Amino acid sequence: PVASMIFGGSQLRLYLHRALGAHIGKRAFLDRGSLVMDDDLVHIADDAVICHRGFIVAHELAPGNVMLRGELHVGAGCRVGELARMTTDTGLLSHKHLPPKECMLAG
Repeated sequence: PVASMIFGGSQLRLYLHRALGAHIGKRAFLDRGSLVMDDDLVHIADDAVICHRGFIVAHELAPGNVMLRGELHVGAGCRVGELARMTTDTGLLSHKHLPPKECMLAG
C-alpha cells in the first residue's frame, strides 16, 4: 500500500512489482491508489490499466478460516475500473472491462 501511494502511476512501481514476482506486460498502468497483492500469482498483460483504487488480490478467506490462493489474470488491453475488485482464480479476457465498483469473484 505504501508503494502505491509513493510510486502510483510511475514505471518504478511496475518494476517493484516485477521484482516481487508479478508478471506485468509492456505499457501496463497501475494508477495511484490501486492495490496489487500476492505478486507471485498476479498476471497483468500488455496495455492493461488498473484504475484508481482498483483492488487486485489473489487470496481470500473462505468459511472456516481457510485461506484460498489462486492465480489472477488481467488480459491485454483490459481495464479494471475505479473501486473495482478482482479476487482469487479470476481473469479478464483481452480488451474487456470490469466496470467501476464491480466485484469479480471466483465460481
